[in-house]
Amino acid sequence: MFNPYNHCLVMREGARPTREARRHLQVGAVAGGGYHCGHSRAYVSHAPQSLRRPRLANTCTFVSKRLAIVSQKSHTIRETLVKPCLLKAADIVLGPETKQKFSQIPLSDNTVKRRIDDMAEDIKNQVVEAVRESCFFAIELDESTDVAQCCQLLVFVRYIQNETIKDELLFSTELTTTSKAIDIMTAISEFFDKHELSWKKLIGVCTDGGPAMLGSRSGFVQLVKEKNPNVITIHCFIHRQALAAKTLPKELYDVLKLYIKIVNDVKKNIFNSLNTLNLKLQGGDSKIIHHRDAITPYTEKLQLWKRKILTSNYSCFPKLLPITEEACFKEILDVIDTTNQISNHLQHLTDEFKRYFPDSCNNIMYRLATDPFHVDIDMLPDTLQEQALEIKNDSAAQYNFEKMDKALFWIKYLKVYPSTAEQALKLFLPFSSTYLCEKPFSAVGAIKTKYRSKLDIASDLRCENYASSIRHIDSS
Repeated sequence: MFNPYNHCLVMREGARPTREARRHLQVGAVAGGGYHCGHSRAYVSHAPQSLRRPRLANTCTFVSKRLAIVSQKSHTIRETLVKPCLLKAADIVLGPETKQKFSQIPLSDNTVKRRIDDMAEDIKNQVVEAVRESCFFAIELDESTDVAQCCQLLVFVRYIQNETIKDELLFSTELTTTSKAIDIMTAISEFFDKHELSWKKLIGVCTDGGPAMLGSRSGFVQLVKEKNPNVITIHCFIHRQALAAKTLPKELYDVLKLYIKIVNDVKKNIFNSLNTLNLKLQGGDSKIIHHRDAITPYTEKLQLWKRKILTSNYSCFPKLLPITEEACFKEILDVIDTTNQISNHLQHLTDEFKRYFPDSCNNIMYRLATDPFHVDIDMLPDTLQEQALEIKNDSAAQYNFEKMDKALFWIKYLKVYPSTAEQALKLFLPFSSTYLCEKPFSAVGAIKTKYRSKLDIASDLRCENYASSIRHIDSS
């Protein structure tokens, strides 16, 4: 079989088929009339390093850098520990010839850093290209201070590619001045301008509840709305759940001192239910609809528990049932009115959840997105009614809706029913928590320590959080 790489001395020298190598052959095909581009050994000696590097060393280097990033260890450990162990093992198991080949793998700290930067740049280009081609996208962002007291800003993006939804790190940067809303906005605007990302395609922004993010006059979300008034802004569901459940009434703590056995069981049951809810809100695949489906039934459960407690029905607190059968239980209730205290707390908790989650999403649009075949057409906006009727009577669409993930269904029918699908995807595409930002911050503590306080971690974070494959490795 004809192999164009065998018809050029550069290619025969063991170069890997990178994009630069393929471009080299294409130019040669034009200049030399075919794939024989006539390069001599003199050209090889002056060719770019990326073309002349032996394939084994180059591939192993990139693989080792990928493992280096995942392990979150110092860049120097590859040269001082990994390579000596590798050479020793190769010498013992495979012999001196293989050891000599392995010794060509460059693992110095500068090489490690340079290759990590190369991979990070390649990843960034892939992500930016995909975001630019997506019909619309959403972001989540958060900032935190590292060990060197530098403010690190992380921005994740969710976009549509090949009829699926993807989440990736869009960029990370150090805020060199302050972490005010204008500084965050400047950093994101510069990135958007540099990479030609459209604010009009941005449909959702998720942040924590800090004043710099949610300030009504000069907060970050307000600055974003100046760029795109139609953008959906979301206060992280996990943060809101923590705020709603952060305290118990003082009376329950006072009772706790006197009647630890009774109230501790009540408190434990409530806290367990809150922990269960919190687990449902965790995870990188956070969507408004999914979180709404977790919050709404929980608030209704609180009201159910309250009604039961007021009728002396303690079935909602299984561990409390044995205590209610004790002889002294009713006497204690008569003294401290524990039933009313528990009832008041459940009501207080309900009020807090309603305050922090006033309207997770519009009910009629929620119904359209989750069940378009039973939605009340007359309740929809005029611009959506006709398309909604068409969907309702589309048997193929109904079959696909029952078989597919709801978000992927709307992506599939985006070109068929654009207006309706776009409105539905506004509930599926935006982030509903800053979970993806919180997770890398734990990696920041491992990568940037007091011994590496001046390390630029942007490339390390990008490579570590990248969910797809890296072209440099795949192409080999």
